[in-house]
Amino acid sequence: MTGEGFGALAGIVQDIARRSCDGKVLITLEGGYNPEGLRNGVRAVLQTLLGRPVPAPKNAPSAGIDGVIERIVSIHKKYWKSLK
Repeated sequence: MTGEGFGALAGIVQDIARRSCDGKVLITLEGGYNPEGLRNGVRAVLQTLLGRPVPAPKNAPSAGIDGVIERIVSIHKKYWKSLK
């Protein structure tokens, strides 16, 4: 996962939070196995949360990811009203 990817995910989380919980987001930091990757990911997430532009991810999502996401949503939507 790239820093840009983490920034993109933070943007998705922020959009969901705006629609479902008045924009409240809690971010926790775990790991730190690769200091450069950690730095890039944290920077991108903070840039996103501050409303600053983050470069778009360079690589497209893996083929078949839409099916995985649909399966996850189908399992969790009975517990999360915002996933309808």
